[in-house]
Amino acid sequence: MKFRNPFAASKPDRDPARRRPTAARLAVEPLDDRCVPATLSIGDVTVMEGTSGVSNAAVTVTLSEPLNNPVTVNYGTSNSTATAGSDYAASSGKLTFAKGETVKTILVPVYGDRRVESNESFVVRLSGNKGATIADGSGAVTIMDSSPRLRISSEYGYEGSVMTFTVTLSAALDTAFTVNFTTVGGNPDYENPAIAGEDYVAASGTLTFAPGETTKTFTVQILADDVEDFDEVFYVRLSNPSSPVFIVGDGLGYIYG
Repeated sequence: MKFRNPFAASKPDRDPARRRPTAARLAVEPLDDRCVPATLSIGDVTVMEGTSGVSNAAVTVTLSEPLNNPVTVNYGTSNSTATAGSDYAASSGKLTFAKGETVKTILVPVYGDRRVESNESFVVRLSGNKGATIADGSGAVTIMDSSPRLRISSEYGYEGSVMTFTVTLSAALDTAFTVNFTTVGGNPDYENPAIAGEDYVAASGTLTFAPGETTKTFTVQILADDVEDFDEVFYVRLSNPSSPVFIVGDGLGYIYG
């Protein structure tokens, strides 16, 4: 009987299959998972209100790049300073970008009227997107009031001078137009109000714009005295326009002492 010496070196394993290292397994990551996803963005838009009828605010939605798969997204309007039903028509729906498309347009009806009012706005929002992410999902629609703007200039002068104020219509009218003006002593925003009869001659009257005219002027006499005093202010107010206009602020008269 032969006994194996436990201290003898073992024979090398000559089977190459048993000595081959285990092959490493490589993870395969889908290319689409490593790409930056396409994005959807909605733009802001400004539309003139008009004096009657209906116009459309065209709101653009853009896909950042053309895709091989369709992209869908929902949209809906919501009030800001404009009110659905009286200023615009509430709108909602779904946009579908077909293969290769990158731009879609939402048309929202806007109602015209002859009311004198400030500019107003509403919002169009995106939601429920599929196939792309939303980068900018809120678009502001500004409705510009179509009523002409009436502005009066602010003027500066020294004691003893004459100030010339200019009143301007933003758009010419087809018919004659009148508006009243009057000076008002002092101004609550300043510490040194000018006093009519001491610092300037009170003035008031009516300006008449002929059809097509957009500019009128009037003057205010500034009084001089021997008293050294601080700079003083008064203002001029417009009122009672004969047709709908939006009066933008008062004119400031600034007297250098």
